[in-house]
Amino acid sequence: MPGNKKLVGALAIAGGVLALGSTAVAFGSGGDPAAETSGDAPAAVRSASEGHYTGPDEVYTGPDPDEVYTGPGEGYRGPWPEHCTKEEPAVNGDRARDIALERVPRAKVIEVELDRCYGLEWELELRKGQTEYDVTVDARSGDVVGYEEDRDD
Repeated sequence: MPGNKKLVGALAIAGGVLALGSTAVAFGSGGDPAAETSGDAPAAVRSASEGHYTGPDEVYTGPDPDEVYTGPGEGYRGPWPEHCTKEEPAVNGDRARDIALERVPRAKVIEVELDRCYGLEWELELRKGQTEYDVTVDARSGDVVGYEEDRDD
């Protein structure tokens, strides 16, 4: 029965090709069932539009949960918006800038930001030469409550 051996061999090859093809589809969708839905766009494009794209050059892990408020039970680890103060600072941004420059004379102020959620504090980023400085000033008292240096190497 040489004809049956050829048929069995052809079926085995076809089954192997089919198995490899479905594995490639599963890996191509990142295992995301939503990416396997029908549509005109390829799975990678549909997946990218849903925020889950994992292309060959980069891996998207989603937004930083410390930076994005997603609501209860979604991995948010920062303060809740209702816990942030609406209190006006006793020390304004210009005074905070002067205080930071007293700590790092002749530096260039890059950014000044009021943080209302981790205490009422001014967060300042300064640069002087090859060094970046982060200075945190209490917006109630004007005290320097945080200081970091990071040298570019």
